[in-house]
Order: sequence, then C-alpha cells, then structure tokens
Amino acid sequence: MLWLGVASCLDIRLTDEVNWVDGVRPPHIDGGSGDGSPMDGRPGLDGSIPWTDSGIPDTTPPWLVTASGCAATETTIGSLCVSTGPAGIAVRLWASEPVSAVARADPAGTLVTSTTVAMEHHLVIVPLQPDQEFSLSVRIEDLAGFSASEGPFQARTRAVVAPVVINEVLHDPLGPEPDQEFVELRNLGTSAVSLDGWVIADDGGSDTIAAPNPVPAGALVLIVSDGFLPGVGGDPVPGPGVMIIRLDGPIGAQGLRNSGEVVVLSDPSGDVVSTFPGLLNPPGPGISIERVHGLAPDGDPANWIANPGGTSTPGRMMNDE
Repeated sequence: MLWLGVASCLDIRLTDEVNWVDGVRPPHIDGGSGDGSPMDGRPGLDGSIPWTDSGIPDTTPPWLVTASGCAATETTIGSLCVSTGPAGIAVRLWASEPVSAVARADPAGTLVTSTTVAMEHHLVIVPLQPDQEFSLSVRIEDLAGFSASEGPFQARTRAVVAPVVINEVLHDPLGPEPDQEFVELRNLGTSAVSLDGWVIADDGGSDTIAAPNPVPAGALVLIVSDGFLPGVGGDPVPGPGVMIIRLDGPIGAQGLRNSGEVVVLSDPSGDVVSTFPGLLNPPGPGISIERVHGLAPDGDPANWIANPGGTSTPGRMMNDE
C-alpha cells in the first residue's frame, strides 16, 4: 500500500444538507418519539435544535475520535484506519456520539453512506479502478444536524494480479487435522482463471498447486490436503459440483494452526494475489472465518467474520447456508 500524500482538515459546522442513509430523515422527525414521551433528540421539522433525553438541547457538534488500535494491515491516516485493495478502499472511523457517516472517493465520485446511526462505522468504497490514486474524504452528522469532516487525503488502490481472492478458511475442523482443513478461493472475474503453478503458503511453509482445469468465472474452489475426505468428522460436505484441488500433503508446513495464521496466495511469478490476514481470535472447532465483501481489501479487519451459523460453508457462499 502506497500513500502519496496527506492533506487533512477538520470542518465542523451546522449542516445545510441531511445525509441520512435512505436520503430522508429518520422516523418521528417532529422531535418526539411517537409514543408520548418527551422530545428525544431527533431533529424538528422547523429545523430547531432538538433536546436530549435529559432535557438539555444538543448544541455540540460531533468530532472524529483519533483512531487507535488500527490493524497491522491498515494505515492510520488522520483519525481513520484505512486499507486498500485492487477494487476498493475500506475506512473505519469512530465518532464522539452516534452519527451517520459518508465516505467519498474522487475522481470516481463514488459515495458510500453508512446504514446505521452509531459511534463506529465501517465504510467500503467499491468498485474502484485498480492501481489508481484517489482523493478520499469522510463526513459525519449527528441527529441534531451538526457535522464534521476530514480530508481530502490520498490513497492508491493496488494493481490487479488476478481477480481471485481467499474467501474462507477453516483452521480448526471438527474432523481429523490437518486433513479436513481447507482454504476456499473465489474467482471474482468474468473469465476462467488457471491456478496451475500457483503457490499457497502459511507461516511455516508453502505448496505449489497442480490444477489442470481452470476455475470458471464466479466459481469457488477448495484447496485441501491430500487426505481430505468430504464430511468426515462432522464438518459440512462441500457444495455440489465445487472444484476441489488436493495438495501433495497438508496445507502449508504441517497444516494450519488452530490459533489462526496468515495464508498467502501467489501466482507462478511470486506476485501476491490474495492474503488472509489471520486477524480474528480462534472462533472454535468447526467454525470457519469468511470474507464478507469480495471486493473489499484483504487487509480490512472488519471484512472477515466467524461463520455466523457456527459452522463452515465449503464450496458455498456464506448467505447460502
């Protein structure tokens, strides 16, 4: 990731434009909660500053809280944690009070608005062109209509090596280890991709993939050990028709650590195609870690979650459980 410059500013003012997630103000915009209770801090139709639950009017603009604890895969820039990939930029931010949030990337003019009013926001700006510099800015707004902004600052998307991403990793299967571990890949492109000669590696070792058949556009493929047996030990059987590529031995040196570790996928030239950053605490036996958004940067920690069903989904998308 390469940052080519920073020009950061903070602008706090009364807004003249309300950017709610759906383009309209939230419910009960008459200043009341709709249930007969006192005014609850929502903006009035007359534009007056609302009252809080304590009876004190909200006259304090929000501010962006300085980021702390950005992941090693992110860059701290101003008050933000930022990560970049070939097709997008992810921003994490924190505010002094519940706010809506908007991030913008120019010259593309791509605008992403949060779906909640909260103190913490995760915004993924996609799709963006690879290997291009963008000017990013963010804006937050509280329920009283006060706003704050930061930016613009410069960020550059990564160059595309191949449109393939690591999509799911099962470190700690219910079945025998390391045989039942898997790494699932996804072809995000519009044409088939050959994985023959590619390399998959963990912290301790690497394996060269032998794949005579290319992966079709949009398809999933499972990378497994030579001893993998579908469904053994209680793990889910792979989805019907999914391509399974067996390695000559376990994944990596001796299989994947149950505590989690970085997994790197590279092409035959050694260029890194995709990385699983190993960011989460171990979710437990039989529970995989899955990618949320295919185009989000690999290093975006909010884009990786433990399987919400408490299982794994080999050869199936998470939403198809």
